[in-house]
Amino acid sequence: DDALELLEDLDNVKRDNTGRISRSVLKKYNFLNDGGWYAYGFDVETGEYSSFVCVKPDNPRWDSQKQKPIKYEHPRGRATELFAPAIPISVANSIAFRAGGEAFTKWESFRDNYQGNPDFAIWEFSKKAGNIQLHITEGFKKCSSLISQGFLTVAFSGIWNWIDKDADKFIDVRGKQKRRKQLTKKLASLTGGKRESVIWFDEDSKASTRRDVAYAQTNLGKALSKEGCKVSIASWNPEDGKGIDDAIALNGKDWLEDVYASRLSLSAWLYWNQRLSHIDRTFNKQFLTKDDIDTAAKILGIKSAKGTGKTEGTADYI
Repeated sequence: DDALELLEDLDNVKRDNTGRISRSVLKKYNFLNDGGWYAYGFDVETGEYSSFVCVKPDNPRWDSQKQKPIKYEHPRGRATELFAPAIPISVANSIAFRAGGEAFTKWESFRDNYQGNPDFAIWEFSKKAGNIQLHITEGFKKCSSLISQGFLTVAFSGIWNWIDKDADKFIDVRGKQKRRKQLTKKLASLTGGKRESVIWFDEDSKASTRRDVAYAQTNLGKALSKEGCKVSIASWNPEDGKGIDDAIALNGKDWLEDVYASRLSLSAWLYWNQRLSHIDRTFNKQFLTKDDIDTAAKILGIKSAKGTGKTEGTADYI
């Protein structure tokens, strides 16, 4: 029951006439009897532990649709949340030290006077200190691996789970309804102060997967830019390891520091990956106005016919 409670709401789970959990539910989660591990982190808005967990069973169940085992399980029927693991003070000191002398001095004062859970202290401090980088990856293990090397890191259970499920919807130029790609409120709460955000998504050797990951990175990078962040992309050779956790284990700390030092700004990464031709907005109107211009972008390209208001639309920003 303890393991099942991590993934199901036992107050509302299907039960038989005797009040016991139904056989179909127990059969579905029978794989939990073989053991495994689970992890959880903090709710970064409240400072309390989150009930959203990541479970890695030793004997995972089979996904008949995707024809592969389900390596990680998450609570059924709940929107995914970001993982912000507990960070002991000794590791938090390393994170603050990496940020530089002034940040470390402020951290020492904050740490010594902080009255909350000490394992949450660096998260609370980072919301007030905009000069501590925020690193973003996919998966709890990769998140913990980067944290152990002195990088303040959050993770999502999927490369698209950073999108706010409550974001407004709109009708695109093809008449399809889509949700705006905005950061979740919990992630947005960590992005203030124009800090640098570094994205560490997998380096897959499969071309189609690389395209999917690059598209997700592009959209996440743009969403972070709109929040005022300086965005960087960390890249490495897939032969060095697919995920950053495996790559660190295979290649060591010096390799990681080289990858970190070689990270590219979002605009440079887009250029080298030939993704600058992507069209963000299309208008079907006679004249452009200043409200049509996205002032959060670092580089803005406009293609419009002569006499459609390009000069007037951009006049206030030049």
